[in-house]
Amino acid sequence: QQEKLERRILKVATQLARRCGGLPVSVVTVARASREDSLLEEWKDALRRFKIFDKDGPAEKAKLAIEWSYNRLKGDELRPLFLLCGVIAGRSYSISLSDLFKYSMGLGLIKNVDTVEDARNSLHALAAKLKNSCLLLDSYDNSTVRMHELVRDVAIWVASDDKNAFSKAYGDEVKEWPTEDFLKKCT
Repeated sequence: QQEKLERRILKVATQLARRCGGLPVSVVTVARASREDSLLEEWKDALRRFKIFDKDGPAEKAKLAIEWSYNRLKGDELRPLFLLCGVIAGRSYSISLSDLFKYSMGLGLIKNVDTVEDARNSLHALAAKLKNSCLLLDSYDNSTVRMHELVRDVAIWVASDDKNAFSKAYGDEVKEWPTEDFLKKCT
């Protein structure tokens, strides 16, 4: 019975992977976001949601798949931390954990800590969860993490749309400044 269920889930998961636009980064993030789903109905629901993406091109499908993975993050701290990573990641797509720590503390993203050491430990644990979700990548040293270019773009897109963030990478030209009303809403 269990083997039959696993085969049915595999069939639906394969269809879901095909709908991710063919980009490995979106397939992996969706797979990681869905790995705890043990019910066939959960997989079928995900497939139903991804059928909406059929009319979109591969890049748009990938963005929507990564956004879907972002929306499945659990806890109040992971989503804002992911968005912050996207906003502060530069063209190298590298994020200093020291800078991430300062910004996340300043914005109050790390909750229920009493000491700086507790806050650092919490940040590293949260970063590890984002790595496990394939939304962050290991770096060449322990003082930084990286983001895939497409994942960063999705983080900036979500942050700009949902959280009223305004971000430009160093060296980017701002052709048109946002309105004053928009800037007043920005965090």
